[in-house]
Amino acid sequence: MLNKISIYIIFFSLTLTVLLSGQNSYYSTDKIIEYADFLSEQKKCSMARSEYQRALYILEDQEDKLEIIIKIGKCYYVEEKFDFSISEYKKVINNTNDEKLLEQAYYLMSLSYFQNRNFEAARKSLLENKKYIYSEDIRIKNEGLIASIYIIEHQWEEADLLINGPILKNTSLGKKLKKLTQSSYKNKKSTILGALLSSIIPGLGKVYVKNSGDGLISFITVSSMVALNLSEFSQNKEVSMRLLFLSGLSTVLYLGNIYGSYIAVKFYNQALTTDLHSQINKLIEV
Repeated sequence: MLNKISIYIIFFSLTLTVLLSGQNSYYSTDKIIEYADFLSEQKKCSMARSEYQRALYILEDQEDKLEIIIKIGKCYYVEEKFDFSISEYKKVINNTNDEKLLEQAYYLMSLSYFQNRNFEAARKSLLENKKYIYSEDIRIKNEGLIASIYIIEHQWEEADLLINGPILKNTSLGKKLKKLTQSSYKNKKSTILGALLSSIIPGLGKVYVKNSGDGLISFITVSSMVALNLSEFSQNKEVSMRLLFLSGLSTVLYLGNIYGSYIAVKFYNQALTTDLHSQINKLIEV
């Protein structure tokens, strides 16, 4: 009887040990990170961040913690919370000398600056990253993002130098950026030329940026006022208050037509920049 009881106790103990070890494995740091990675892939970034934070609390190794912080930064990036992602990447940069972690953190921080349209900060971060890059993949991405910033800022010569340089020249990214540079260079309009065209023929500056409807309205409005002025003068043959009023109004409309064309070109270029930003987003990678 005693032997049977002993056997039952041993069997129960072994079973409990197996169950507890399985439960411990389920709640292990590796499992938590694995689950967080799964949530991140499913774009459930808020939940993923919570799991990464749990892992961060458990982990003891500093380098492992910094890798998790990079993943938290990526979650913020996907959620378009770029200020938060920048903050996470700065934590990594300030707490490691590991080149692998540094090149990732600098590149990802630059991407976040880029998405925030802080192009100067993005370029500065990318240039700083050149000190730490050792992987060819990050080297190409880093150079491509610098070239992209030059394209957006319409600095064609600087962009061409990088695109035709040794890092990007024979890459898929370099070829795509080259096409983008050529198309954006053709599309950009001059605000000065737009204003000048409308000073010669009212509304022509707006036609220059494919805004024919507004251009026609400007032409009709200014031309009608000039015609009224000529009609008034031909009838009275002298300067009257009515003529002075019409002349003043014509001048205001004429100058407004020039300024309006200047603004129309400026808005056109801003829309072009937004479109460029969108196209570049499809080329760059996290």
